[in-house]
Formats: sequence, structure tokens, C-alpha cells
Amino acid sequence: QLKACAKSFAALSANLDQWDATETEKHVELLQKNLLQYEFAVSKAQAMMRTSTRQIAEYEASCREVDEEMQQIQADIEGLTTKLVDARALRDHKEQCAALERVINELPSRGEMNEEIKKLETELEALTGEGDSLSRDLEHRQLQFATLMHSVADLQSQLKAEQAAEQDEHAPMAD
Repeated sequence: QLKACAKSFAALSANLDQWDATETEKHVELLQKNLLQYEFAVSKAQAMMRTSTRQIAEYEASCREVDEEMQQIQADIEGLTTKLVDARALRDHKEQCAALERVINELPSRGEMNEEIKKLETELEALTGEGDSLSRDLEHRQLQFATLMHSVADLQSQLKAEQAAEQDEHAPMAD
């Protein structure tokens, strides 16, 4: 467009003296038309440039917003990941507590255990006393048995002595 304007102006200025008024008027109108077209093209280019500049600014703002949202989302993900790890640890702890509770509930209570221990201690004392009594009885019976055996031995030796004495008495008679 600018070249067309320059050509029209050059032709007009070079032939201004040679042309008559109508031809000059025609070339002036052509030059004005070319200038208007050039002005329109420049205006159009300026409008496109302003639109492009605005779109670039909007794009950059949009990119910044997306980046900020991505950073926020990343921070949210990290926070939620931490919460998830904590929640899993808490759930595992609760499951362990529940398992311990089941085991504890299967066992007798402390009071029942203490009562059972007291019963067993009482029974142990009774058995210990009974054992001591049986040991004394056994010792007494062993002593009695030893005395009996000693008496039996004495009686046997006395019986042998009497039998020997009787045989001695009966023996001279046979002679």
C-alpha cells in the first residue's frame, strides 16, 4: 500500500506540469484513495497489534493463574498425603488396640485372677501342711516299722535261742 501511494505521489509530482486539471484531479483522487487504504491498513494493523498485545497479556496472566493453581494443588496434595499417612498410622494403631482389647477381653479380669491366685495359694498352703503332716506320719511309721523289725529280730533271736535251748534239753535225753 505504501508503494502504491509513493508511486501515485511520484507520478503526480513528476507530471503535474504536463497534465490538465481533470487528469491531475483524477491522480489526486487516486493518491487520496491509496492514502485512505494505507491509513485503513495501518489502523487495522494497530488494532491487531493492540488485540495481540492484550491477548498475550491475558495468556501470560492465565499462565500465571494456572501456575499458581498448580502450586496450590501441589501443596494441597502434599498436605493431603501427610494427612493420609497420619490417618493410616492412626487406623493401624486403632486396629492394634482393638486386637489387644479382644485378647484382653478373652482373659479373665484382674479381680478373677487375684481370687484364683488366693485360692491356689490357700490350696498350696493346705497341701504343704498336708505334706508336712504326711512326712511326720511317714517318719513316725518308719520309726514304728523299724521298732517292729527290731522287735521281730529280737523275737526271732529269742525264738532261736529257746529252740536251741530246747534242743539242748532234748538232746541229752536221746543219749
